[in-house]
Amino acid sequence: MVRLGAILLTSFLGLAMASCGGWQLRGVGQNTVADIPIHVVEKNARSVGRAFREQWSSLGGGLVAIRDADFTLIIEQEQYVRSLLSVSPKTGKAREINLKLEVKFSMRSNDGTLLIAEQVFGAERDFIFDETSVYGSNENSVVLKEALAKLVAIEVAARASSSAAAYREK
Repeated sequence: MVRLGAILLTSFLGLAMASCGGWQLRGVGQNTVADIPIHVVEKNARSVGRAFREQWSSLGGGLVAIRDADFTLIIEQEQYVRSLLSVSPKTGKAREINLKLEVKFSMRSNDGTLLIAEQVFGAERDFIFDETSVYGSNENSVVLKEALAKLVAIEVAARASSSAAAYREK
């Protein structure tokens, strides 16, 4: 009987503690991108611009015309740099390649306040070049470029949402 009382007391205390705490899931808060209307300007940054739009929309954010926007994000000068890391000792052809993406971005509020000064953000990945399959190698390169653009877009979206939230809290 004492054991049943201890179990009931522990259960009651656990439920009481759970109901008292204002908990929420990690990553869920009041500052979401859903209430941040943003206009995106792409200048020579088609892949990252497209990936940013997809990322922002998937987060629930609104992409609007410049007259309806509270913030303007400028993404420019997307540049892919490909460099050779290793050569096959048998054939003398490229074996391992590094692909790097760099893009500049900045953000302003609708009243012209600079929220994010122009910054360069980059990401890079290495991949093995299959010298027997030209199609496969080119396809790998295309897929890798898309993956790098998505990675950069995720970082730019995180930076834009946090800057917009900080600006609104002022």
